[in-house]
Amino acid sequence: RIMPIEPGRKTIDNSEDLVVFLIGARINKWWLLPLALPILASMPRMLAELKKNPELGLLGVQNLGLGGMVQYWRSLE
Repeated sequence: RIMPIEPGRKTIDNSEDLVVFLIGARINKWWLLPLALPILASMPRMLAELKKNPELGLLGVQNLGLGGMVQYWRSLE
């Protein structure tokens, strides 16, 4: 499910570490798509594993569509 991007600034009251990680992929040459597919296909499996194990630090994920996402992590480690 793609969440809409909300304009404006948002803040939270948080005394713990929080890391926001923006990740995305773009394929510049269409003939390289077969090389990128295994990498793109591994992302859902990786996220499923991280969601099953909260001790790994992933707090949440927001899909931005077209290969982009925002990940929220407990710490830099």
